[in-house]
Amino acid sequence: MSPASNRSADGRHAGTSSGVSVVVTDTEPATETLDDAALLRLYPRLRRFAAVVAPIEVAPDDLVQEALTRLFARGTDDVMHVEAYLRQVMVRLSSNDRRRLGRGRRAFRPPRAQRRVRWRVRRR
Repeated sequence: MSPASNRSADGRHAGTSSGVSVVVTDTEPATETLDDAALLRLYPRLRRFAAVVAPIEVAPDDLVQEALTRLFARGTDDVMHVEAYLRQVMVRLSSNDRRRLGRGRRAFRPPRAQRRVRWRVRRR
């Protein structure tokens, strides 16, 4: 049976795989627009995501703000899925923050000779 025979009148392809119904459309996904109302709906979800992803030293609001700044600097016309793009930017920013904070911790750690050494004596 050819794939074209499973198409309905509206151009959708309905197929089954292991009892699960799959519907695929032939149209390209529309780009999301980011107006004030959409941003207000999106912000709480982004903030919760940032709270999970961000290091403890970084405020979630700062991470969301930086991601939005990068989105608007790039331009929203090139981005197909705004929320997915913002989440990816936040993951990369938090990764950069973790690296930066780790380098700072290692830089301020005293050398091994100056660290307090605790010896344990094992008794038999």
